[in-house]
Amino acid sequence: MIKNYLLIFVLAAIAACGPDEMTEDPVEETVVEEVEPTHSCDSLGTGNSPGDQIADAIFVNCYGDRVSIQASCGEKKLTVLGIGALWCGACKGYFRGLTYDFAISGGENANWDYYIIEGQDSSRSPDISSEECMAYAAEIEADPARVLLDPNWNRTFGGLINACPTNGSFSLPFMAILDADDFTYEYSRSCGGAEDDRTNWREAFLGELNEE
Repeated sequence: MIKNYLLIFVLAAIAACGPDEMTEDPVEETVVEEVEPTHSCDSLGTGNSPGDQIADAIFVNCYGDRVSIQASCGEKKLTVLGIGALWCGACKGYFRGLTYDFAISGGENANWDYYIIEGQDSSRSPDISSEECMAYAAEIEADPARVLLDPNWNRTFGGLINACPTNGSFSLPFMAILDADDFTYEYSRSCGGAEDDRTNWREAFLGELNEE
């Protein structure tokens, strides 16, 4: 009998609480707004010839750090790639000019970016040591963090950049201008003939930089 009274008491208590009292408030879902990218770079790229969007690539610099060449994509107007070798005398002149232009246009605050990619050391070996890289960067007055290594240009030519669309050949230094908003391959030096419509690379670079 006592058990029956207890059962009735429990049931009455549950009924008094009601369903609203027994259930927890629903948890509101947090909606995360997607952030729109400030650029239209494609990490995979659309090709490697003039007019294509160039893919991202990771290289090691003089410090041994891994560097993405699309690091400033969307933040600058142009990215310039200077491709050469430590044994290339003409390259040094071009690259000194490049680093000079960068310095006088604001350095890290400039509205363009650059990287210098080296494929061989002074003896034409693809094994460029950190010490050689640092010494070379000092010689051309470049930031060692911007001097990148690509042994025998294995990743650069034919992969990242199609040097000359007709026959794939190239001469050093090879200079390429990329639109930093979407990494479109705008212009290159060293193809010659119809493939190189502006032979004065620096004039082409400054013209691109000054265009609205």
